Amino acid sequence: RCEDGPQWWRLSFARPMHLVQLTLHNRADFRYRMVGATVALRHQNTSTLASFRMGAGRSLYVLTLAPALDAVSEIEIRSPSPSSCLHFSELEAFGAPQAEVRGGRPTLDPNPDP
Repeated sequence: RCEDGPQWWRLSFARPMHLVQLTLHNRADFRYRMVGATVALRHQNTSTLASFRMGAGRSLYVLTLAPALDAVSEIEIRSPSPSSCLHFSELEAFGAPQAEVRGGRPTLDPNPDP
């Protein structure tokens, strides 16, 4: 049993990101603890760009962002209730720094024109 309110984990990017997918690897021994947890992607002004609620206890959650999200500054994962524990093993965020995206797609040019 966990105490002191809902548990959370936050990733803050050094600069805004263009994200296309998130993959959350759950712990096999505590899969049920992600049921009801929320994943929020936020802008630097803290407005929520997208939010997802985890359903069944899975070992892997793949969240495809369609359309892709621009200007994501942080990802936060919160446990579903004040007494529940938050357990997962890894979060992968797929995308590119916002400054390297042109027309909604990452550029391969290391020195893109301003």
